[in-house]
Amino acid sequence: MDKKKGIGVITGLCAIAIVGTKLFKFLSGEEKYSNDWMESLSDEELESEREKVRQDWCSAEKDFSMAVKLESILNQFDKEMSKRAWKDKKEYGYPKHGEHGWYLSEDD
Repeated sequence: MDKKKGIGVITGLCAIAIVGTKLFKFLSGEEKYSNDWMESLSDEELESEREKVRQDWCSAEKDFSMAVKLESILNQFDKEMSKRAWKDKKEYGYPKHGEHGWYLSEDD
């Protein structure tokens, strides 16, 4: 009977730890800045949220670790905004030197 109680207590503590971790992540806002969350926002909401993070980043003068985290989140915003901007566009083709010179067509 004592062995079953011990297993029950350990299982209960593990469950509490898991729920506590999920609750902490939710309350700390880590889930808020996930890629899925960013994809679900409209363009205006995305710009608004990015501006809030940018202002927090600017005000994190002495807290270097916070500034690094916020900069990482800003990069996530930039990637999502860039992905949306280039959605239907062809990738940029770098200039090439052709047989007849730069920018000259090869059909004579």
